[in-house]
Amino acid sequence: MRIGIPKSLYYYRYGHLWCAFFRALDCEVVLSPDTNKEFLTRGSKLSIDESCLSLKIYLGHVQWLLERCDRIFVPRIANFGWTEKGIKKICCPRFEALHDVVRNTFHADADRILGCQIDYIDVNKSLGEHTEERAFLALGKALGKSRRETVAAFRRAKAADAARQRERADQQEHILAGDGMKVLVAGHGYVVHDPYIGAPAHTMLEKLGVQAVYADRMDRAACLKAGGELSPTVPWEVNREIFGAVQLCRRRVDGIILMTAFPCGPDSMTNDMLVRLVKDVPVLTIILDNQSGSAGLETRLESFVDILRFRKAAAL
Repeated sequence: MRIGIPKSLYYYRYGHLWCAFFRALDCEVVLSPDTNKEFLTRGSKLSIDESCLSLKIYLGHVQWLLERCDRIFVPRIANFGWTEKGIKKICCPRFEALHDVVRNTFHADADRILGCQIDYIDVNKSLGEHTEERAFLALGKALGKSRRETVAAFRRAKAADAARQRERADQQEHILAGDGMKVLVAGHGYVVHDPYIGAPAHTMLEKLGVQAVYADRMDRAACLKAGGELSPTVPWEVNREIFGAVQLCRRRVDGIILMTAFPCGPDSMTNDMLVRLVKDVPVLTIILDNQSGSAGLETRLESFVDILRFRKAAAL
């Protein structure tokens, strides 16, 4: 069976896990290509105006895969449980609705959309039945696999994903411990690392002689803990991690770049909070939309790096 995975949204967070899981179940995984203008154009035609840039891109990826796969994996992610202070850990509501959005957008192929539900909390505010492992067990059953096969595949995939996370976290620590000018690039992975919208900033920074440290590739547990210290009431799990990365890196980098896709609701609130809370290091906010071009991004990065250099020279 050919399982398609859109190379967008939470692919940049869980893609390694998903691919390893399906391959361990002897499924062929088909990834959509890197985002380009065509994907954005296709997705924009399929979306309502209020959709964020990343969701428009995602729908473009799904449309491309429909012509090339048996099933397309679109999970439903509702929440991750509760914090120690009783705050519900959630993600953007679009991720909870994503499976239904895709099925209704491509209603003629709705039966080909493969999903699972990750929801750690039931209606009675206790631990629910749809934790990640249970969700993948249901997914394996839907694919006709035995429980033993599915459990083995899930555990193997989790181990591979954990190793990948440790490797990436070590890479970020290595950069932080090194010499030279460094900036923390903080944002959702599907914005920061998307080849069409956010990733070009990496090349631009390299040309300017600046090393990028990525918030989404740091140790997640450490970031969540530090994020709670900076603001204990932020409910969005990934934004809490971003808060934590800022807290852990603010004295180890020369500047911070907050990168977001228009019009992201959670980011619009948390980025404003970060700008207000972080006063000891320069912060640049970059909002990417359908009309964003590389020239404007490059100009803003050049100006920001100039400010960092002037500031560093003045401190000597």
